Amino acid sequence: DSALDVSKNAVLSTSGMEICWDASGFHCRKQNVSGGYEPEEIAIVNNSIVFTDDGWKSAKMAVGHFIDANTGDAWGIVAPNITGTLLAGQNLVIESNKKDGGTAVFRVDGDGAVLHNARFDIEDANRHIVLDPKLGFAIGAYPVIATHDGVEEIDIGTSANPGNAKFWVDTDGDVHIRGTLEGCDGTFSGALYGGTISIGNGNFAVDAAGNLTANNGTFKGTVYGATYKDSNGNNMMNVSNQFTAGYLDLHGLTIKDSNNNTTFQIDQNGNTTIKGSLDGCDGTFSGTMSWIKTDDDGTAVGSIKFTNGNDGHRDTTLVTLDSNRGIMLSATENIGIKGNAIWMQIAPKNVSVRKDEGSGFITLRD
Repeated sequence: DSALDVSKNAVLSTSGMEICWDASGFHCRKQNVSGGYEPEEIAIVNNSIVFTDDGWKSAKMAVGHFIDANTGDAWGIVAPNITGTLLAGQNLVIESNKKDGGTAVFRVDGDGAVLHNARFDIEDANRHIVLDPKLGFAIGAYPVIATHDGVEEIDIGTSANPGNAKFWVDTDGDVHIRGTLEGCDGTFSGALYGGTISIGNGNFAVDAAGNLTANNGTFKGTVYGATYKDSNGNNMMNVSNQFTAGYLDLHGLTIKDSNNNTTFQIDQNGNTTIKGSLDGCDGTFSGTMSWIKTDDDGTAVGSIKFTNGNDGHRDTTLVTLDSNRGIMLSATENIGIKGNAIWMQIAPKNVSVRKDEGSGFITLRD
């Protein structure tokens, strides 16, 4: 309103005005004290109202028909300043000469808004947001742009003395954050660098030295380590890189094949299940031995064999176990024990039976 008030006061207080018209058009001008005319003048021609401030050495403002490099042949207003409370229209083009000699352009048309060769700033007294085609995007304390050796750049600072920028994305796509990153999901396809990682208030943490702390975990691959220590920091392995006996409190042991079938298992009570062969050079069984191998008819079968190392490692069956026939001795299975009975299969030969009076044994001989 102040600009309009000044114009109104000039109209009310002015004098020496002169209006004339001739073949060159309609002219409005003011006489000066020397009898000439002031350089400021208005001329009206057939399709334009033109203003000058230098006695028509140049035109200062025009309303009407004109030719423009951006809009072409057009009707409108050409002026260095347009002041008001509302600017309405279909298209807008604003150009400005930059300090480096370039031209900044802001264009609004049916395709959208374009800011060309310029920086977009949103700021108040304390905060600053910058969008720059050369520097990238930055948010932080005002100002986030600093000048070093005559070159503008985002005010990053150093790790010891951080700059004003708190979040910035450079033109290479690198994202830098000095605050807290919160999100419900995300995918990282490249390398993730940082000082520390803490998840769940320290339930899972990795410090800058690479030390990992986890309350619990499941590992589906291979775990490698130079040393393994307990919660008190004591080494759990001996000089041969074997776990010492005091740390092998396994509470059972299970081994499975590639199809996830259990082939060997020891539960926490010491019960052992084997679905393969048991080979050994010596052993003592003080409890009960059970076997679970069955034939096609459901008969539980098993055997105890002796390997003759001098005979090509040939196995010789000493005892055969059969749930129907009992315990059978030797590979010919002609003598067996079932319940409280002893049975024998004897080929039709001459068999003599003799009792040894000294030992009380009964001997069968053919």
